[in-house]
Amino acid sequence: MRHKRSAMPEREGRKPATWRERLLELDEDVFEMSRLEPAKTVAVPGEKLHLASTPPEFTRLYAELERRIAAIGEATDIAGESPAAEQSYVLGICSAVGGEGKTTVALHLALTIARDTFKRVCLIDLSMGNDDLSRCLGVAANGPGAIAVMEEADGAIPTLQIAGCDNLVIIPAGRRPANPQKTARSPRLAQMVVSLRQSFDMVVVDMPAVSSDNAAPLARHMDGIVMVSRAGATPSDVVARAIDTIGRDHVVGLVLNRAQSALPKWLRSQLTMESGQ
Repeated sequence: MRHKRSAMPEREGRKPATWRERLLELDEDVFEMSRLEPAKTVAVPGEKLHLASTPPEFTRLYAELERRIAAIGEATDIAGESPAAEQSYVLGICSAVGGEGKTTVALHLALTIARDTFKRVCLIDLSMGNDDLSRCLGVAANGPGAIAVMEEADGAIPTLQIAGCDNLVIIPAGRRPANPQKTARSPRLAQMVVSLRQSFDMVVVDMPAVSSDNAAPLARHMDGIVMVSRAGATPSDVVARAIDTIGRDHVVGLVLNRAQSALPKWLRSQLTMESGQ
């Protein structure tokens, strides 16, 4: 079940003060990240993948998302619906254009949730392009995966696991879709999402970029969507149009990748260490 965000109050007598307000209307909706490097894994045939660590920003990101999801649950409970806290949650990770770092964000966020909670977590690549998630994990792409299931070529879904994260299951895309536009609109997508909801508490979906025209069909199956934007690279108007395309009521936050902090690097490191104590 998708839960809509409550409408933001109108600002009378003035235009939005910042580009962030033009995007999501509240500065609190924007999560700033330092430069995110692709995850480094060690792939050994027949064994679980080994990933050293995730950036500490993701602990704070998930904590904020968790509060937002809980707030949605309270609102739907008041409205007489089942609270989100008692349901599985499908979270899409999207971007306006390619190359923003959404796959890296999706992977680190899923890892953080699995490592910091008792939730059963699934990360699935439905980006409808090259199997970026498999390449990010250092494993061979072009094999069986979610795309084969959606194209009705295979009923079995192969999975990957990270050592030390037994409650995280990763479903790669596998091969590139023969017709991405058609595959993104496959009736089997709804069946797959229902099946994942029954098996996991949290499903993180690596979605297509909005510029591919394949994000909107997937968005209707998401409970919430986090947009990822590369700071200083993607024009804010492009991001704003992308948010409008998938629906502002879907979007629970914006991750600003490669944001520059006014604090010197040594002080940021010290603050990060102290916040983790």
